[in-house]
Amino acid sequence: KFRKLRSDYLDREIRPTLEAAKKELESSGIQAPIEIVIDDGEPVERIVKKANEDDYSTLILQRSNASRVEEMFVGSVTSGVLHREVKGTIYLPGNMPQGGVCPPKSCLIALGAFPGDQVVLERASVLLAACGDNLEKVVLAHVLDVVKCSEEMTDGTVSGSYIDDLLGKAADFLAAQGIAKDKIIQAVGCGNPADVLVDEINMQEVGIVFMGRRDRTALKELFMGSISRKIIYRCPKRTVVLVSAE
Repeated sequence: KFRKLRSDYLDREIRPTLEAAKKELESSGIQAPIEIVIDDGEPVERIVKKANEDDYSTLILQRSNASRVEEMFVGSVTSGVLHREVKGTIYLPGNMPQGGVCPPKSCLIALGAFPGDQVVLERASVLLAACGDNLEKVVLAHVLDVVKCSEEMTDGTVSGSYIDDLLGKAADFLAAQGIAKDKIIQAVGCGNPADVLVDEINMQEVGIVFMGRRDRTALKELFMGSISRKIIYRCPKRTVVLVSAE
């Protein structure tokens, strides 16, 4: 009896939604095979296991409506996946209207001095190069800590050599992928990374944000914080793309 109730529920409530999503993807022009998977078990465990075993390059997850405090104590599937070791790039769509064009029209790429940031740049360039004329601007952003900021400051501004070494090379890389250099903006700020990046995201009104992701448990985040997690909660309109940097 339980199996029949389960089967009836899936056929009535779950499968039609997944079939509708499949048809929408197919109608948008996607030609890759689309598989519908319905599994039993703890959602976070099953999603992470499926993603890693089948070596998916991309996960698209729905944003949670819970606050950071609620997620810390109650949890959500999305938050659970973000705290696990996942090889693929994770997309968290925002609620900004796309206007019927291929997103993104504009984006921000957060770069630091980490080896994994080159992977972030490479992932972003693949999507951006495919946007063609729809792409209006790309913001390459870097935030200096207080000590580094004082070292690099010259007459109240960050020295050009530092910008050229980090963001200049990133701009050259994007240009080599076919992105017009006049669409690339280089932005360097000093202070709290999350605060500076949120201000830049809002000022530039970008639609999508690319940044590195470092696997941390919820307990580690409680004490150490997470720049990406703060941006997720403070920029609900923007799509946030987290690229595994480890």
